[in-house]
Amino acid sequence: MSLIEVVAAIVPPDSDEDRMQARAKARASAGTGWLSQILDHHQQIEQAFEAVMVRAAGYRLAAQGGAT
Repeated sequence: MSLIEVVAAIVPPDSDEDRMQARAKARASAGTGWLSQILDHHQQIEQAFEAVMVRAAGYRLAAQGGAT
Protein backbone atom coordinates (compact mmCIF):
# COMPACT_ATOMS: atom_id res chain seq x y z
CA MET A 1 0.00 0.00 0.00
CA SER A 2 1.46 3.34 -1.04
CA LEU A 3 1.59 6.45 1.11
CA ILE A 4 -1.04 8.09 -1.09
CA GLU A 5 -3.40 5.15 -0.57
CA VAL A 6 -2.87 5.30 3.19
CA VAL A 7 -3.58 9.04 3.30
CA ALA A 8 -6.65 8.62 1.06
CA ALA A 9 -7.98 5.95 3.41
CA ILE A 10 -7.50 8.14 6.48
CA VAL A 11 -8.49 11.58 5.19
CA PRO A 12 -12.14 11.96 4.20
CA PRO A 13 -12.82 13.51 0.79
CA ASP A 14 -13.68 17.19 0.66
CA SER A 15 -17.22 18.18 -0.15
CA ASP A 16 -18.05 20.71 -2.85
CA GLU A 17 -18.97 23.16 -0.10
CA ASP A 18 -15.59 22.66 1.60
CA ARG A 19 -13.83 23.36 -1.69
CA MET A 20 -15.92 26.48 -2.33
CA GLN A 21 -15.15 27.83 1.15
CA ALA A 22 -11.44 27.11 0.80
CA ARG A 23 -11.33 28.77 -2.62
CA ALA A 24 -13.19 31.84 -1.31
CA LYS A 25 -10.77 32.10 1.61
CA ALA A 26 -7.76 31.79 -0.71
CA ARG A 27 -9.22 34.37 -3.12
CA ALA A 28 -9.82 36.79 -0.26
CA SER A 29 -6.19 36.61 0.81
CA ALA A 30 -4.66 36.33 -2.67
CA GLY A 31 -4.83 39.93 -3.79
CA THR A 32 -3.55 40.39 -7.34
CA GLY A 33 -0.20 38.60 -7.11
CA TRP A 34 1.08 35.16 -7.93
CA LEU A 35 -1.44 33.34 -5.71
CA SER A 36 -4.28 34.90 -7.66
CA GLN A 37 -2.71 33.65 -10.89
CA ILE A 38 -2.35 30.15 -9.48
CA LEU A 39 -6.00 30.14 -8.38
CA ASP A 40 -7.04 31.31 -11.87
CA HIS A 41 -4.99 28.55 -13.49
CA HIS A 42 -6.41 25.96 -11.11
CA GLN A 43 -9.94 27.01 -12.01
CA GLN A 44 -9.11 26.85 -15.73
CA ILE A 45 -7.70 23.34 -15.29
CA GLU A 46 -10.85 22.23 -13.44
CA GLN A 47 -13.01 23.65 -16.23
CA ALA A 48 -10.93 21.86 -18.86
CA PHE A 49 -11.30 18.53 -17.04
CA GLU A 50 -15.05 19.09 -16.76
CA ALA A 51 -15.28 19.81 -20.50
CA VAL A 52 -13.39 16.59 -21.26
CA MET A 53 -15.69 14.60 -18.98
CA VAL A 54 -18.78 16.07 -20.66
CA ARG A 55 -17.41 15.34 -24.13
CA ALA A 56 -16.44 11.79 -23.13
CA ALA A 57 -19.94 11.19 -21.79
CA GLY A 58 -21.34 12.42 -25.11
CA TYR A 59 -19.11 10.02 -27.01
CA ARG A 60 -20.21 7.14 -24.81
CA LEU A 61 -23.87 7.98 -25.40
CA ALA A 62 -23.29 8.25 -29.15
CA ALA A 63 -21.46 4.92 -29.16
CA GLN A 64 -24.26 3.23 -27.26
CA GLY A 65 -26.86 4.69 -29.61
CA GLY A 66 -24.84 3.59 -32.62
CA ALA A 67 -24.45 0.05 -31.29
CA THR A 68 -28.19 -0.66 -31.08
